[in-house]
Amino acid sequence: MVQASDAKVSVTLHNTDSRFAVRSQTAAGSNTLAPAVDAGGVMASNGASIKDPSTNKVVTFALDGDGKLWARPEGSGGFQPWAQHAAPATFTGTLSVAVGADDHVNVIARDTNGTFWAAKWDGFAPTGFSSLGGSGFTGQVAIVRYPGDLLRVFARDAGGHIKTQKQTTPGTAFPGTWQTVGAEDQTFPGSPAAILAPDTGMVQVLALGADGNNYYAQELSQGAGTWPTWKKVDAGQTELYTASTPTPFVYKVGDVLKWAILTYTSDFQVRVFPASTVTSAAKGAKAADPAFTRQTLPKAPKK
Repeated sequence: MVQASDAKVSVTLHNTDSRFAVRSQTAAGSNTLAPAVDAGGVMASNGASIKDPSTNKVVTFALDGDGKLWARPEGSGGFQPWAQHAAPATFTGTLSVAVGADDHVNVIARDTNGTFWAAKWDGFAPTGFSSLGGSGFTGQVAIVRYPGDLLRVFARDAGGHIKTQKQTTPGTAFPGTWQTVGAEDQTFPGSPAAILAPDTGMVQVLALGADGNNYYAQELSQGAGTWPTWKKVDAGQTELYTASTPTPFVYKVGDVLKWAILTYTSDFQVRVFPASTVTSAAKGAKAADPAFTRQTLPKAPKK
């Protein structure tokens, strides 16, 4: 899901025939979507779409069945055809994208050995591929952009631990050294998610546990780069959640930015957990843990 230059939000869908389709709002701010438009591209992976700030246009990345990287950028006259791009490895899984230093789009892919690779999109092609080190990783990375344009990534290793590393200089390669989030005995079956909380400026890491609980780990303080403990999002949980990554998002109430978590129960009912608003903490100061309130959305109609 991405907001295009016309302010309309669009959703890229991956059809069962491996082609893509795009559905966009009928008008900016509308709660209705126009019919799906075929976007071509016979790909094995889901698409990863993002608006390139340098052009104010959308670009979508995907992998084909041979692990080759493809991109479909938007031009002045609409979307250009899908084009394959050279890469130093054969990739698999789902790509991750984020804007980094100098408003460059960064794309991160996992190769068949479980090593992640990062590259910058220069508006025409991915450039400067560099390895993030290690091997045996699964799933996809979660990316957070700090103030000052440093990127931090989170990923799941072969043992189920959530690992992280951060750029040392904006726009440069990652150092290639991973550290563990939380205790070494805490493992997870799927990929992590992460968000820079707007109320504290601290990074919150999220993951679904093997016990069906959603967990979060709060950064010790702003910019600390350490996450001592994993805790349950819903301490009084009476229902289990599906094997999918909890999704954090930022929203606005009046002029105040807040954040929440979207997740699904084991019978596919939607739950939203708004985080409590915490007074912004100064750098180096430890903030109180967020409190989450479970909200139940109406059940989807059955056809």
